[in-house]
Amino acid sequence: MKRAIISVILAFGVLYSCVLYVSALIGDFTNDGRVTSDDAVYLLRHVLFPGDYPLHGDADFTGDERITSDDAVYLLRHVLFPDDYPIEKIDIESMLAFQLCDEGGYEVTGVLDGAELPEYVAIPSVHEGLPVVRIDDCAFAFDVDITGVSIPDSVVCISVSAFDSCESLKSVVIGSGVKIIDERAFFGCTELESVTLGSGIDT
Repeated sequence: MKRAIISVILAFGVLYSCVLYVSALIGDFTNDGRVTSDDAVYLLRHVLFPGDYPLHGDADFTGDERITSDDAVYLLRHVLFPDDYPIEKIDIESMLAFQLCDEGGYEVTGVLDGAELPEYVAIPSVHEGLPVVRIDDCAFAFDVDITGVSIPDSVVCISVSAFDSCESLKSVVIGSGVKIIDERAFFGCTELESVTLGSGIDT
């Protein structure tokens, strides 16, 4: 009996860990690179108190073109039973251009030709085994389709005009590793409503 219980617990743990560690997955509303029950709770709080809990990314999991408590329930079911309640994985990394930089990692230099970014862009924290440490000059400048972006803790610098004139950008979440937000990084982002600043910003 004990062996059966242990086997069930281990199986659930493996399944749960597979759900947690995904990159740029719709449903990561807490912006920690994982999809957990905390995200379902956050979504429910958004439904009840939208001003206090702004939404970062797509949340219409039921496909009825509304954001309700049903979507929070669906997300919780996904965490528990991912095969039965799938959500879309967006491979942002395959859409972006990277190059090695002096900080010992990669910088995002822009969007690859032909790639169409989703409205919400979660910058990956790792590329080819090395950390993503910088958003390069003008990397996303004049992209009028992005409505939300999250910068991971691995990033140290958001460079000059990185998101210049992203006129539809409404929400930005900046990780605690970011030390520098350079000149004009968000210049011309006229629709910006919500900015979450990390604790590490020096400049």
